[in-house]
Amino acid sequence: HSRIEFKMGVRKILDFKLYSVRPFLGGGFGRVIAVEEYEGPLNPGKYQDGKISIWLQGGCYWELDRHFNIGLQYMYSRARIESLDGPKNHGGTHFNMLVGYHF
Repeated sequence: HSRIEFKMGVRKILDFKLYSVRPFLGGGFGRVIAVEEYEGPLNPGKYQDGKISIWLQGGCYWELDRHFNIGLQYMYSRARIESLDGPKNHGGTHFNMLVGYHF
């Protein structure tokens, strides 16, 4: 099984600043594509399907200096896609570390 996700949305960085920590919330829509490979009685094959998904996120980052940030984010996505075993949620939860430069 493999999964590809494309996401678009918005992120709101909350205005209050706790020392150099900046919390944020976000969400939007995307597309999730699920691919399953199988062995058939005569030949192998591939089953692929995709759906529009929703996603939500929250997290915070630390400003290490004026332009450099590190942080953590948690994201949830949901896309109910028909698979060989029946419909499944091919989204899920993601926990990421982020490193960034802003100007």
